[in-house]
Amino acid sequence: MPIKERLPDPLSGIITTADMSESLKLYGIGPDIVVMPLIGQDSHIYAVNRRSQTTKKAFIKHEENFYVLKQLPWYCASEEFADYSTELQHCFSEHGLPVPDPLRSLDGRRWVKTNGNILTLRNYVHGIEYRRSEEMANQAGLELGRLNHTAGVIDLSRYRHLFKEDVFGLSRQMIVLLNEFVRRNIRNLTPEDIESLKAFSDTSERSITNLYDAASTRGYGSLV
Repeated sequence: MPIKERLPDPLSGIITTADMSESLKLYGIGPDIVVMPLIGQDSHIYAVNRRSQTTKKAFIKHEENFYVLKQLPWYCASEEFADYSTELQHCFSEHGLPVPDPLRSLDGRRWVKTNGNILTLRNYVHGIEYRRSEEMANQAGLELGRLNHTAGVIDLSRYRHLFKEDVFGLSRQMIVLLNEFVRRNIRNLTPEDIESLKAFSDTSERSITNLYDAASTRGYGSLV
């Protein structure tokens, strides 16, 4: 997927109450919900840390049902990736793996979009705490093996392009982001900072060009 700049998060990694309410409404849930600060699992009580710099989440109770609402991270928050990831999880669930099946919204999709954010909802799956025993380690290995085998028989080839990227193109995108950062923050940077960052950018650009030429000469492709 293309390189994206991470924008500042004024909410410090939390799904807003408005986004939560609007998203659940698109699933036909609400308005009477409870955002749970604690969960009970395997005879233990755990605090739910809603704050996250990657996947924002909330543990929700509605009537007698428990749900997990999750927001796709900034680096893969595209509608196509949402289609891929939720379909993959659905297929895992259909094959009997212990993977929560993303629920369908009122419009039939397995994700919703609220204020530009993509969110998914699934039933909460109870589990047990890992106790570092040989038996549990073996069981975890078996489940990973089942995941790997199932992934091999699921046909999601139409999404293959999401994971093929030109490494040189991605590297150049990162340089563009660096130069854009310097342009936006030039008043807060010292002349030495600006000179150093420009030198790094120029050197990186030359290195990418040289590596690309060398790889092409030797017959290597650039897709990964």
